Amino acid sequence: MARTVEIHTLRTTADLCPDNRTCPSIHAVADEPERRYVITKKVTDPTVAAAFAHLVADDEQLGYVPTGLIPEV
Repeated sequence: MARTVEIHTLRTTADLCPDNRTCPSIHAVADEPERRYVITKKVTDPTVAAAFAHLVADDEQLGYVPTGLIPEV
């Protein structure tokens, strides 16, 4: 039986997205309090991807978010 995942949106840039839905955002899953899920934009610049390559493990991927999503950093 498939698990039901209850998603809680913690922060979003929905006001900056044309469809108000597919936007960079940070989420929590109800039964996973130790994790946060981040929806990012795909890095398409090969020079930027190469510069970060040494920081990205095999089970990770590089993405970016608008500064407005996390203005405190």
